[in-house]
Amino acid sequence: MNRAAERLALVTDRSVRCPDCHGCMEFKTDRAGRAMEVCACGYRAYIERRTGKRPEETKN
Repeated sequence: MNRAAERLALVTDRSVRCPDCHGCMEFKTDRAGRAMEVCACGYRAYIERRTGKRPEETKN
């Protein structure tokens, strides 16, 4: 491996834990393009997408 490749080495994020086995989870996408969290124990959960917009307030 050359020096440039060594400087660009990616760090693995291990912050998300599985609620069932407390192991590290991975982020993946399914065929429809939806993001999901996947664990080696078989736990899967779809990630809810946020738009970043706040709900509009109704004015009386």
